[in-house]
Amino acid sequence: MNLKGIPVSRWIDGVLEDKDNIDQPDNLRAMVFWGHAPNSQTRMKEMKTAMEKLDLMVVIDPYPTVSAVLSDRTDGVYLLPATTQFETYGSVTASNRSLQWREKIIEPSFDSLPDHTIIYKFAKKFGFADRMFRNIKVNGEEPYVEDVTREFNSGMWTIGYTGQSPERIKAHMANQHVFDRTTLQAVGGELDGEYYGLPWPCWGTAEMKHPGTPNLYDTSKPVAEGGLCFRARFGVEHEGTNLLAEGSYPVGSEIKVGSESEIILLFSNGTITTLDANTQMTVRTFLQNGFEQSDKKVVEMDEEVSSSTLLLDLQVGDMVVDVRKLRKKSNFEITSPLGVAGIRGTSFRLSASADSTKLSVLTGLVGFVSSDKKQNQVGAEKVLVSSKGKESVINDLVDSQKQSIAQTIAKAKEEAEEISLSMVRDKLGESS
Repeated sequence: MNLKGIPVSRWIDGVLEDKDNIDQPDNLRAMVFWGHAPNSQTRMKEMKTAMEKLDLMVVIDPYPTVSAVLSDRTDGVYLLPATTQFETYGSVTASNRSLQWREKIIEPSFDSLPDHTIIYKFAKKFGFADRMFRNIKVNGEEPYVEDVTREFNSGMWTIGYTGQSPERIKAHMANQHVFDRTTLQAVGGELDGEYYGLPWPCWGTAEMKHPGTPNLYDTSKPVAEGGLCFRARFGVEHEGTNLLAEGSYPVGSEIKVGSESEIILLFSNGTITTLDANTQMTVRTFLQNGFEQSDKKVVEMDEEVSSSTLLLDLQVGDMVVDVRKLRKKSNFEITSPLGVAGIRGTSFRLSASADSTKLSVLTGLVGFVSSDKKQNQVGAEKVLVSSKGKESVINDLVDSQKQSIAQTIAKAKEEAEEISLSMVRDKLGESS
């Protein structure tokens, strides 16, 4: 279950490749083409051979496609007629990531059935319909499409396919006249400020009323108001020069600590960070793979429960960090004005200003790359000072600094001692 699968474009190799070269007990024996015509793919000759070698081939579409006619086989092929968009209802998502709600115009022709009915009949035949549709009302053999929409809302948190409830989408269809045709934003009325079709990412639950994200890269407004700083992580370098806008993020993403305050941040990978007064920091990226619920307390973890990527920007101020042991595929970096700290599992303090950065390591090892690209390894009970225009210097950490870091971490752990992995996972489900 944890091995990498075969991309849909290479299903051919799952049929024709020697079984010793694939990570499963046998070659592919059956193939279902559901709303998919293979003439959009290459290797057509091999595809024809693969189709003819299958034991079973099923084509589900409103009409026979290339999938149905490419091979010369005369048996073991089943054509299941699906309805057109005019014979069913529900949400559709366009290439600009906006959703619309369609209504049924005519009843299904002949023996054709809606896609959601076909998949229910499959599930029923295979014996798992009761589980697959446990949150979805079924009328006869047709699942209630509003419930299907709410079902994918409940699971697609990583891309923000969560805030577009059937009720919100229908309200947009009924009030198209209030949306500006250029900006796609509603002006006035109960939908004021929302973008037509609630283009994903539409973060949070429907009740949170996120307006949708019309542009994937727009740092001029906060994420909560439809801003975002999404961009590709490939093809972004030319001859060693970074083509990305460094330090770019939507307004409102900064964490600013008051002059007489402190903030304790608990990340779901177990990292605990205390931000001191007058600190300014940005969470540039935080991604983590899924993990199981558990009653184990987060502060009791020796190692993070799943791989993660955490990138922080410390503009100015002071932060004390306690990091669980990271997995091999994990990445944790803190960027300061004068360098970048790379962390694997350690306890330390990082202080930054425009002219200097100070890294004090209590336990573990922290890599630090200064602004002039020089690399330093700062071990336990050592302190690195990097000043503008000067070489970085590493000295011993004095006892008072050790005690200060240890006391700050102990206080943060005490504040978070009742928080379990299950509590964190539930909160991610509520507001991620």
